Amino acid sequence: MKYRLKPFLNSGSSSSSSFDLMNSIIMIKSLIIILSIYCPMISCGKSFIPITATSSSSSSLSSLSLTTSTQQSSGSIFPTGSTLENSLFTMDNQILNSNLNNDHSHHQPSSHNEEDHHTITMKKPKYNWWRLGTRKNYAKHYLHLNATTFKQRCPHIDFLSPLQQELCSLHPNVLHTVSRGARFGIEECQFQFKMNRWNCSAMDADSVFGPIIDINSREKAFIHAISTAGVVYSVTRACTKGELSQCGCDDKVKSQDVQGKWDWGGCSDDIYYGAEFTRRFIDSIEDPNTSEGVMNLHNNEVGRRVIKSKMELVCKCHGVSGSCTAKVCWRRLKPFREVGQELAQKFDGATHVKIVQSRKKRSRLKPAQKNVKRPSKRDLVYLEDSPDFCFHNASHGSFGTTDRICNATSYGLDGCRYLCCGRGYRTIERDVDTKCNCKFVWCCQVKCDQCRTRMIEHRCN
Repeated sequence: MKYRLKPFLNSGSSSSSSFDLMNSIIMIKSLIIILSIYCPMISCGKSFIPITATSSSSSSLSSLSLTTSTQQSSGSIFPTGSTLENSLFTMDNQILNSNLNNDHSHHQPSSHNEEDHHTITMKKPKYNWWRLGTRKNYAKHYLHLNATTFKQRCPHIDFLSPLQQELCSLHPNVLHTVSRGARFGIEECQFQFKMNRWNCSAMDADSVFGPIIDINSREKAFIHAISTAGVVYSVTRACTKGELSQCGCDDKVKSQDVQGKWDWGGCSDDIYYGAEFTRRFIDSIEDPNTSEGVMNLHNNEVGRRVIKSKMELVCKCHGVSGSCTAKVCWRRLKPFREVGQELAQKFDGATHVKIVQSRKKRSRLKPAQKNVKRPSKRDLVYLEDSPDFCFHNASHGSFGTTDRICNATSYGLDGCRYLCCGRGYRTIERDVDTKCNCKFVWCCQVKCDQCRTRMIEHRCN
């Protein structure tokens, strides 16, 4: 959203122009004071726009420029996209334009380089719930939550959207559960790509994945899928363990007819509640009217569908002398590692797509190249090609592959031929002391011998 403010001109003297400028500044400051009083009584959101008045004329105070930013500030009271913001910047536009047209003949610019207007660009806030998966933010926010303070602290977590803050306020364990799910996604991403050129490195506690998350590449597609699956997994397991009061075991599964093969019992994992929770918590921050939003929503759903396919049937027999007179079964999630492995396979087969409008004016995915099969709801999609991860480049968050350990005998992604990007590699031999021949000595010690082994490493140049 852009607003264009033209100079306030006056046909009178320089002193009259200065007087009009001061009146304008006083009017705006008065409005800010009034709104700061009534702002707590209304929904002011979480992302504010500070306003600064500056003089932009060299010879006389003949113009007014407003600069904005989207960072939080104690003196900023305008929520992004609110009616207050729109009212302030659109007030009396017709009167202002008519005055400018009448006085335009009296305007004499002081230099040819001086601009006649100022453009203000206001960006919507970008929430980053992945920050809950870092140790720094986990310690900062969750460790201070308890049964009496979580309702007060959740609304002050600025990197969560208002709906995410509301969900956080449902139960003191919600934030812990989502944080654990975010860590599942981050750690699994790093495990699956530890031998790739892009190894899913976490940049810092604030950006987590760094600039790569701003590129609509297949790496971003995998991040969305694995992190969504991680939260589904964490929430579902928390329901089974009774850590969340809003959910429990899946009782609907007991209505399925198994034709007497077994009896439903135990506590089945409620995967459907976990999936629905992520739709509200993760999907709510995406804009379905943008190409990036459509891509993210699709990949989030891929993560949910993959983890739903990883439900297994677990049974236990009951009877005399080990006989299976009665067979009781329930459904539970498989280890999260299997989810990561399947999504890693989908990463290699991700489809390059473009967004097109259907007849019903809905955005849908279409392959970017002809003669390519349309992606299903279980396929990862991306809009932009991946950047080059061979060399260090801070602009897209690449650390490069220099000094990375590689496999000299492999022809795969972990091989030195591929990982080192053709720069070659060096071989390092070193002796390492390790414990060996460990024995338990009564009571109660474990004694080990020191063994020296020769280790050979291959590192990229």
